[in-house]
Amino acid sequence: MQSGFAQEQQQFLEQNPGLESVDLLLVDLNGIIRGKRAPVSALSKLASGGLVFPRGTTLLDSLGRAAESLPWGVLDGDPDRPIAAVPGSLTPTPGRSTTNAQVLVYPREIDNSAWFACPRSVLQRQLDALSQAGLVATVAVELEFYLFEPSSGDALVAAKGRENWPVFSGPQTYNLSQVEDHSAFISAVLEACTVTGIPATSLLSEYGNGQFEINLAHLADPMRACDHAILMRRVVKAVADHQNKIATFMAKPRADDSGNGLHIHISLHRQDGSAVFDGTTHAPGAALRHAIAGTLQTLPASMALLGPNANSWRRFSQGFYAPTEASWGLNHRQVALRVPMSDPTNLRLEHRVAGADANPYLAMAAVLAGMLFGLEQKEEPPEPVADGAPLHPGEPLPLRWREALFALRDAAAFSDRLGNEFVDAYVGMKLEEEMQFHTHVGQVDLDHYIRTV
Repeated sequence: MQSGFAQEQQQFLEQNPGLESVDLLLVDLNGIIRGKRAPVSALSKLASGGLVFPRGTTLLDSLGRAAESLPWGVLDGDPDRPIAAVPGSLTPTPGRSTTNAQVLVYPREIDNSAWFACPRSVLQRQLDALSQAGLVATVAVELEFYLFEPSSGDALVAAKGRENWPVFSGPQTYNLSQVEDHSAFISAVLEACTVTGIPATSLLSEYGNGQFEINLAHLADPMRACDHAILMRRVVKAVADHQNKIATFMAKPRADDSGNGLHIHISLHRQDGSAVFDGTTHAPGAALRHAIAGTLQTLPASMALLGPNANSWRRFSQGFYAPTEASWGLNHRQVALRVPMSDPTNLRLEHRVAGADANPYLAMAAVLAGMLFGLEQKEEPPEPVADGAPLHPGEPLPLRWREALFALRDAAAFSDRLGNEFVDAYVGMKLEEEMQFHTHVGQVDLDHYIRTV
């Protein structure tokens, strides 16, 4: 029995009378929320360990298909397994707060051990490794998304904030007028964050036309930070839907505009609270340099987790602040790993590679695994791109889906850190999805070849 959650759900129901249903939210390896809507009475059953999900739910591809090449999900008959609630995630549902609640759940094995194909299990493996090294990570997540008008055509039109007012054209980075235009949407998002306990710190107009970025608070709990990132995507989409808009965290919704990124800020501390990273923004100390070196070395193998979908790879192109090489820089936004401006007590690394479509738990796991590897190896990174300097070449990254999956599959030491069974399952599922995606003949094929070939 989940005694802690039993008390939590009882107190929640006392504070929220009149609830009729609860959404059970399970995150798959793609970072997509799967789940069930159940009567609110299901909460007591969840607290006692009596609710189950099909075990293969976490291994579905982006369209919800089971991978027939894997030994789980089809060949094993997709057996049920108990689910557990994520403590502190039981909240009212944005937009339906008086009738519906939501709670994050995750699968366990029958003996209550971790299910290796659960994204939380992969991240927990890295948190355990950090703990064994006497370290704690403090992290913050930034998510970018686009807001569009509903349309039946192929063109994506930036959402109008005010009726009968012209929309802005072109990049509108930090444009407060665009923020004001969408004040009703932004206020509703921030209000929903308060209801759901998501610590949003700011929401700003980003580089793309109709693009926004939302920043979450620094937490000394990477798992909780990823919970917030997942729920934030749900909040943004729900608010947009209620306002007859479309919000998307696709990595690259428009070819001629910047993509959506998921940026992760990380600092490390010892168990006594002292900072591991010393030095300054322009002269990082040895520990931060070692962490950067390890992250750069493991970046090629990480790419399959940072770009999980076919569309992910369209984001990696020159001129749109999406890195294509394993590079690092001092206060420089064109690199993969950035040391932002900060005072020495807040010195940190910003990882800028993942798309907003990435699974936050897996992206976080890959970054932490790389940093810990670097701290163990104590190697020096290449020369950084200096503050204000032009970008200089770094090691090329795999920028095609299959290439990245093979890089992950073949990186034995990195796979061992993440969990070999997980890597085998993830790569197998994604290779099958990649093959199915590329057997589709789309309009671009016809435009290019129907008359010329």
